[in-house]
Amino acid sequence: MFRLYPTHKQRDVLEEWLGLCCETYNAALDERKSAYRMAGVSLAYEHQCA
Repeated sequence: MFRLYPTHKQRDVLEEWLGLCCETYNAALDERKSAYRMAGVSLAYEHQCA
């Protein structure tokens, strides 16, 4: 296991990437929940990444 010691600039970039990943995950989760609630269908990864 390795520990990171990023510079301030690198930390800013990492935090931005983390935020974007969280937004993407939450949007996909919301899409799955909405599809199930509205149509009773379960979306798989393959349906969302196209």
